[in-house]
Amino acid sequence: MPIAQQGFVPWYFNEATAMRKEFLKPKKMIHPNSRKSIAITKKAKKISNRQKAEMSCLIKQNSIGEKISWIRNNMIPGVCPYTPEITASLLETEVCSKK
Repeated sequence: MPIAQQGFVPWYFNEATAMRKEFLKPKKMIHPNSRKSIAITKKAKKISNRQKAEMSCLIKQNSIGEKISWIRNNMIPGVCPYTPEITASLLETEVCSKK
């Protein structure tokens, strides 16, 4: 199913497709040092940097979510106030399990 039909359209989707359409248009040669070529290059870099930053943010959020879910699944049932010692031992087992 295409992204637009799912109801979620990323903010960079329109810019990326516009750049793709512009590259696919038949044109005459543009001088590499022209203002137009510099603007196109700048726009393409900007889009790629945005996508890279968004992806790194998603990776960080995913790793934090995995750690929190592991801790939640391995908590001792029936212990209501978690003491610092119990929490420390739980975190030590989490760190040791990842190695």
